[in-house]
Amino acid sequence: MDNHIRKIIEVVRARQLLAVNLICLLLAFVALRRLSTKKRANLPARDEILQRRYVRKEMLRGPSNGGKCHDLIRMSEHSSSAKKRKSRKRKVEQQDEDLASMIMNSVGSVANAILEGNKIIQESNKILERAYRREYTCEEIYNELELMGLESHEIPRTLNYLAANQAKARALFSCPPQIRLGLLRDMMGSGN
Repeated sequence: MDNHIRKIIEVVRARQLLAVNLICLLLAFVALRRLSTKKRANLPARDEILQRRYVRKEMLRGPSNGGKCHDLIRMSEHSSSAKKRKSRKRKVEQQDEDLASMIMNSVGSVANAILEGNKIIQESNKILERAYRREYTCEEIYNELELMGLESHEIPRTLNYLAANQAKARALFSCPPQIRLGLLRDMMGSGN
């Protein structure tokens, strides 16, 4: 059962890491897209370049064209390519806002998933603590008894007692180290 819960914990952690990696990739994509759209938005479209060339040529011919030069300048300011550029900027801004809201929703979903994963891990740890009773090996009991400062002639009898009574060993070793020796003496009888 312990291995099963550990596998569940590993799966939850792996999904959390995958979600974090996905968010990082998404943010990098958004940053790259914004940089590329900003560069493109400043460049004039091909139609606009052709329109500007035509206006320049007409203006260089001179003012002898009558009012045509003035009409060309006015036409270039209100040309359809300028309107297209403005509408393109609006579309890009709207797409950026939509993408940003999608990212924020995704980040919120991932954060909720991580919180749920952490709750699952905490609950499984509680279940493990209740369901899985730790069995101390003789070596572990011996090491703990040495740390408590027992005399070498007291250790074998105490070791046999705690190995036979695993519940008492769990109770003893779950207590703070300062009170273990007194608790052990109470468990085995104060005369011994």
